[in-house]
This record gives sequence, C-alpha cells and structure tokens, in this order.
Amino acid sequence: MSFVNDDRPVNLPLNLGWPNYVTCQQPNIADQELFVVVSITEQKVYVCKKQVNNSMGFSVLWKALVSTGKAGVGNLSGSGQTPLGWHRIKAKIGEGLPENSVFVGRRATGEIFTEKLSLENPDRDWILTRILWLTGCQKGFNRRIARFGQCDTLARYIYFHGSGNWKNEPAGKPYSHGCIRLHNNDLLKLFNMTSTTTNVLILEPELSQLKALIEQNQINGWNQC
Repeated sequence: MSFVNDDRPVNLPLNLGWPNYVTCQQPNIADQELFVVVSITEQKVYVCKKQVNNSMGFSVLWKALVSTGKAGVGNLSGSGQTPLGWHRIKAKIGEGLPENSVFVGRRATGEIFTEKLSLENPDRDWILTRILWLTGCQKGFNRRIARFGQCDTLARYIYFHGSGNWKNEPAGKPYSHGCIRLHNNDLLKLFNMTSTTTNVLILEPELSQLKALIEQNQINGWNQC
C-alpha cells in the first residue's frame, strides 16, 4: 500500500474510499485497552475501549466537544491545521496545577487565566490547565522519517489543551491554530483517563462510520498493515 510523502500537505477526500491514514500503520491496541478518537466533522473527542467480543469492535466510555484547527485538516508544518491519523500521547504536562494555569512553551508561567488577563493580552494563544502532547505514529504521514520532512505532529507542538475564552472560541466549532482545545473541566477528565501509552486517532468522518467499518472487518482487526 502506498503512503503519503512526508513533505506533502494532506487533505484526503473521503469519496475515494476509507483513507490510508486510518488503515495503514495502525498501532496494536489490546483488548480492553483505552484509545481516543477525535472526529473533525463532529468536533468531538471520544474515549473508547477496544472490545474484541463487541460487534462494533469497541465501546464509547466518554465524549466531549472540542475545537480543532480553523484552517481545517492537514499535516504540514506551518499550516495551522489539525493533523490526521494515528497518534500517541507523548507527554502529560501540568498535573496538580490549578485549573486555568497558563502555559507558554509547555511551562507554567505562574499566571491564572481570567477575563481581565485575556483583555489585557488580546493576541495571546491561551494554553491552559493541562497539556497532552501528541506524537505521530505513522512514518511519512504524521511522523518524520530519519528527521526529514515537514509533516511531524510532535515537532509541530500539537496538543490537547484547555482554553478559557469560550465566548470567542466556542467548543464544537473549528477555531484553534491546529491543536485540539477543550473546556477545562473536559480536559481534566481526558487527562485523568489517559496515559503516555494511549493511542489517539484523529479523523474527519463521524465515529459511527468507524464503527461500521470495524464491524465489516475493513480495518484489518486493528493490526499494522
């Protein structure tokens, strides 16, 4: 199976069949293991559990609204788009810090986000409360090959993170610079449910389409292609 070149921007049409970024280089997910799915179309995140005896292949344990890239989907550095495909949580940052803690460069500044602070800094891209930093699992697509190429989720600093200014950045609508933003209370739940071994699939269609394809055994039983 051919795969996307590492330095090519990615916007795959769904009318050509199920895209390679779902079926190729899948991580091995054990029975009863948790994984996360982000649906761009629905602007939702799902925490799922793989269940081999379930006709759909998994069950949904929890879901929440998110905000993904305002510029759409794509894996190219500098695009401002949300990357597609299989990822893993590389690092969990901020455990134990107060809600609305402000991060810059993945370090807490000591500030606590307030509406007053937001008005005083209208151009800041607020990263709040916790960070779940993602790394790509698919070489040549969302992960560099031998440090070459311009499609690398880790190097793009793509996170799940909180954002407090929901008056201007409503959950459920694309508004981010490529990251996946959540309400702080939802981010805390996601942070506590996941680990640095948790796999994350970011895809365009609805989760129901993924269920249907697993039921029809079109995704190779979750094994690597």
